[in-house]
Amino acid sequence: PEGGYYSRVGRVGEGGDFVTSPTLDPAFARAIARRFAADARHFEGAIDFLEAGAGEGAFLRELRQALEEQASEVARRTLFRALERSATARQSLARLEFPSAGLDAPLEVEGWIFSNELFDAQPCDLLVGSDAGVLERLVDWRNNRFIWTSRPATAELLGDLDHYGVSLAPGQQTEISREAPRLYGRLAGALRRGRIVTVDYGHRTRARFHSFARPGGTLAVHRRGRRGGDPLERVGETDLTAHVHWDALIEAGGDYGGS
Repeated sequence: PEGGYYSRVGRVGEGGDFVTSPTLDPAFARAIARRFAADARHFEGAIDFLEAGAGEGAFLRELRQALEEQASEVARRTLFRALERSATARQSLARLEFPSAGLDAPLEVEGWIFSNELFDAQPCDLLVGSDAGVLERLVDWRNNRFIWTSRPATAELLGDLDHYGVSLAPGQQTEISREAPRLYGRLAGALRRGRIVTVDYGHRTRARFHSFARPGGTLAVHRRGRRGGDPLERVGETDLTAHVHWDALIEAGGDYGGS
C-alpha cells in the first residue's frame, strides 16, 4: 500500500505515464456535473457524490466548481466524498476538504457512486488457449528477474469462461478480472438509492473475447505517455490495465437489484 504504483504522485496527467479525461480539460467535469444536477431533483435534502478511486482529488475539485457555477443549490446540498486506498492521495483529498476512506470502508450512499478508469486497473488472471486446453499464465522469479510460466487453468477460471460461453482458440490470450465485479458488487451493495456511474473502456462478452479482434487480449503497459512493453519489466513503475468486461459488472450490479 505504501510503495505501489498508484501511491506515487505524478503518475497521471501531462508528463506522467498516461492521461485521463479530468487531467486534460475541465469539460469532462462540467458534463458530469450537468447530468448529476439533473438527477439531484429526484432527491430531497443532502445527496452524496462519492468518487471511487478518486486519486488526489482533481476531478472532485473540478466537479465541485462546475456545480457551484451551474447549479449552486445542488452544490450546497451535495456531500462530496472519496474512496481511495492510497494514503498519499488521501492526504491530498483532505487538503481539498473531501472526506475520504479506504476501499474496504463501510459505506452507505444515497446519490451517485462515480468512477473514472477504476475497473481497468483491477487485478486480472491471464489465460491462453492451447491444444492441450486452457492454460493460466503465472509469474515466477528466476535468475534475478520475473519470468512467465504456465499451468493448466483452475476450475474456477474455466468456470468463468464457461459461464459466459467463451472458448479460447489455440494461442489466443485473454484476461479475467475476478476482482472487478467483486468491487462493483460492494459498491452496488452500498447504494441505498441512486446510480453507479462508471466511465471506462471495455466491451461486452462477444467483443471482449473475440479471437480475431483480440487474439492477444487487452493487457497493456503505459509508461511516460507511451503504450507497449513487457508487463514484467519495471514492476511497480509502469501502469498496467486490461479492458473491462461489461457483462461481468452488469451481472454483479444486478445481483444487488440494480438495473
